[in-house]
Amino acid sequence: CGFGLALISFATFALGLLGWLNSILFWAMLLAALILLRNDLRSACSTLRAIRLPRASRFEQWLARFCLFALAVALVFALTPPIAWDSLQYHLVGPQDAIRQGHITIPRDNHSLSNPALVEMLFLAAMLLKSDIAAQLMHWMYLPLLLGLVWEFARRYFSERAGWLAIAILAATPTLLATSTWAYNDVALAFYATAALYLTLDARARNDRRGFGLAGIFAGLTMGEKYTAGFVILALLG
Repeated sequence: CGFGLALISFATFALGLLGWLNSILFWAMLLAALILLRNDLRSACSTLRAIRLPRASRFEQWLARFCLFALAVALVFALTPPIAWDSLQYHLVGPQDAIRQGHITIPRDNHSLSNPALVEMLFLAAMLLKSDIAAQLMHWMYLPLLLGLVWEFARRYFSERAGWLAIAILAATPTLLATSTWAYNDVALAFYATAALYLTLDARARNDRRGFGLAGIFAGLTMGEKYTAGFVILALLG
């Protein structure tokens, strides 16, 4: 999912450079994708229905309910109009300027628009399809992806209970929940950094060259979020 969202970001960036930022075009592309990938969507839905989590204790069940509750609360706030400072200062301003001009241009009077813009391209696509609230939902989507990844990470290297505890602690972090409801990029950065670490450890354990390549891609995607993500790459190299 994270890799697919990144591909959408790059596709939106390319269309923006070509000056093809048109809501009708994006709706047509979305409908065409749904038609062409209908069999894959059916397969994905079947896979999701077939998932059976391991039998959990009552304590773990309550942790799971708490995480679902936290996700639901965050989703409700993500559906409200944007009020976060950085969203109104540049995260949504760049996409809004691109839509108004019909193409992506060099930023002129806002130095924050020179920051990496991987998720901002998702915001741009969402705003072309619907609104700035849809852009917030694009960022919220990374929260369940992050929790699922952390659960799998902790389950694999520690235990299933550790997995539930890990995501419950994350879901109980007010800053994480609040940020996920804004059109920011921090939760996306956390997801890509965690994914890069997980893939690196997995590739090292299996000595899988392809796995190292995939880990490198996800490490590179962290740089599409913030310049400070360079420390993620240095940590993985270590």
